[in-house]
Amino acid sequence: MLKVVSIDRIEPYVLTCSFNNGSRRILDVEPLFQNHKHLNGITKLLEESRFRQVEIGILGEVLWKNSILTANDELWDYDISTEYIYYEGKKL
Repeated sequence: MLKVVSIDRIEPYVLTCSFNNGSRRILDVEPLFQNHKHLNGITKLLEESRFRQVEIGILGEVLWKNSILTANDELWDYDISTEYIYYEGKKL
């Protein structure tokens, strides 16, 4: 199973990740955030201090905890799958 094992660099809206198969990818996540701007709370992730709070989840995805407010006033994590990062990111 492909997993992110480390986030090597965090720049405004750009993540550099290492995977358990030894590869590395760089991903600009700003277009993804723009595509999800209908989600309540996503614009907070455009704040650099909040963006830097990115973590690796238990499945090897990257996520920002408690970022999206649902219609039921629940806070959900916003995550980006390992596969998306791997296949959409630029190979380093």
